[in-house]
Amino acid sequence: MLVAQATRTGEVMTEIKLHPVKPYALGVQRVGDRIWAIVPISCQKECGIIFYQNGKELIRITFPQKYAMGTVYTVEIEGLKQKHLTYRLFADGKDFLDPYANLIVGREKWGEYHADDAQLYGVVDENVYDWEDDDRPRIPFHESILYHAHVRGFTKHSSSGVKYKGTFEGATEKIPYLKQLGVTGVLFMPMYDFDEIIRNKAYLEVDDAVAGFLEESQKTWKYKLNYWGFGPAAFFAPKASYAHGRRSDIACKDMVKAFHAAGIEVLMQMYFPAELSQEFIFEVVRYWSFNYHIDGFLLQGENIPQKLLMNDPFLANTKLIFERKPEMCEPEKTNFKHIGFVNQGFLYECRKFLKSDSDMLRSVSQQIVQTFPESTPVNQIAGYNGFTMMDLVSYNGKHNESNGEDNRDGSDYNYSWNCGIEGPTRKKTILNLRKKQFKNAMSMVFLSQGTPLILSGDEFGNSHDGNNNAYLHDNKINWLNWKELDKNAELFDFTKRLIAFRKSHPVLHPEKPFRQMDYIGCGYPDVSYHSESAWYSDFAEYNRHMGVLYCGKYGRMNREEDDFIYVLYNMHWISHTFALPKLPVNLKWHVMMDTSQTEQLGRGIEKQLEISVDARSIIVLKSVPDLDALSKQEKSKKKEQKKDIKEE
Repeated sequence: MLVAQATRTGEVMTEIKLHPVKPYALGVQRVGDRIWAIVPISCQKECGIIFYQNGKELIRITFPQKYAMGTVYTVEIEGLKQKHLTYRLFADGKDFLDPYANLIVGREKWGEYHADDAQLYGVVDENVYDWEDDDRPRIPFHESILYHAHVRGFTKHSSSGVKYKGTFEGATEKIPYLKQLGVTGVLFMPMYDFDEIIRNKAYLEVDDAVAGFLEESQKTWKYKLNYWGFGPAAFFAPKASYAHGRRSDIACKDMVKAFHAAGIEVLMQMYFPAELSQEFIFEVVRYWSFNYHIDGFLLQGENIPQKLLMNDPFLANTKLIFERKPEMCEPEKTNFKHIGFVNQGFLYECRKFLKSDSDMLRSVSQQIVQTFPESTPVNQIAGYNGFTMMDLVSYNGKHNESNGEDNRDGSDYNYSWNCGIEGPTRKKTILNLRKKQFKNAMSMVFLSQGTPLILSGDEFGNSHDGNNNAYLHDNKINWLNWKELDKNAELFDFTKRLIAFRKSHPVLHPEKPFRQMDYIGCGYPDVSYHSESAWYSDFAEYNRHMGVLYCGKYGRMNREEDDFIYVLYNMHWISHTFALPKLPVNLKWHVMMDTSQTEQLGRGIEKQLEISVDARSIIVLKSVPDLDALSKQEKSKKKEQKKDIKEE
């Protein structure tokens, strides 16, 4: 025990005592009637902690050097029983926010400008939360359907119909909608307490001599909003302005618990700047997995410790999605079933195929059946940092004029097509073509192997007005307009049924990669490619149409064989007629989906040996029992039985 060197700045204090503690979770928290401070501080002279109450400094405590393990001070503080304490750390005369603070105050109001972080404080409180019987859904990658959302933008619009708009609580209110849509997991953009203020250093720091060399555009704006959340952050604290109540940690945990109760996973996107160490990133991921029951992470940045994370037994049931396909530590291993990667190849190849580029069949055919034994491709065709799915079929080029950067920001390589007119139009032929192209794009996502990922609002045709880099828009560009759900009910209904169709057919999302061969001796390969001629693939550069046949004998659900599924892609501007592969006896083809049709009632093909696929359309066929053939077979069987009896 050691009496601390402390500076009293308010009331007369009882004697403050310090005790060494074993390092556990970094940060500062109350444990019973004591406070544990386990904080990394680098200093030359002296360092310690400053406690505040009601915004006023209460006491400043200098840590003894003997309590340091390397640069981590592990101290138990006895005698501070005041409630609602906040704190900052100090070193060599400068105070700063604890990077490991589990909860912070000072950014409760979204978009409020502060010149620096001097008004941010860590919160001293007990890290106690009743998770009750929370049970993580643990949905395998191959059965997952992911939905990419922004906590604020998801419900901030006046049309969202929730009580607490733009918050964790608001997202919780949308659980019935997500269940209706059929997604299995929501990937939220950063939920940690990032600084949404982008300060103009030219505006704040230039002197008169330098100002003359700056463009006016650099000097006029004071700050912009970092809506997405990539940048400086308190990585261990949930975002205060995303909570309706005072405690953002409780609001966030309540949301996760409610999602889990509904059978929906919660994943989080995290961006780590280059200056952060791999050890720090590793601790952050573990912390959110353990303390907030987060089911998975999309990890972005230049210094991600992929191998460390992939091989951590603590994270063995946590989905880890990387920006690129990771290099496995031991290639012969096939048990990294929790590892995924953003499949950029799928996005670009399918976009080009969608707009009828030439010489795309070979690459697209690989993308739509591509899986790996050691990692799962996460497939999307639209995203937050590019065009939405509706903008993909409504704009030829980006329209980022409102960003204030003369439309120079954002990617120039969108591989989009406006269907004949740029942007909004009332022309019915264009609107109908866009609907068809939208359905084609959505079909490519959900009828491909790997894990599908859609951007929130894409299911009902949400638009960013052609902006493909809406990183600073806290307005209608990024807020989902839920009125579009009624306006585009046809698109929502199509997406919902497409998701249900995928879920009901395991052959469309097998656990193991396809081999493109008949390895069970059933007479059909697991997957095969076709052209207008059945059983003959033709990937010539001028072709823009193909068929993909999935043999249901390679997919099982509840021990029952799946159906045969035949997907006919025609991205050509003219129709094509496909010969139909012959099915086993007593089965026939049935049309389940046709993107050229408004109503999706399904229809039988009866005795047809071929089918015509409209220009720029996708048709999905499924095998169903041939009742006529079964009836004939049964009659023949009875006839044979009677004959046998007569002969006897």
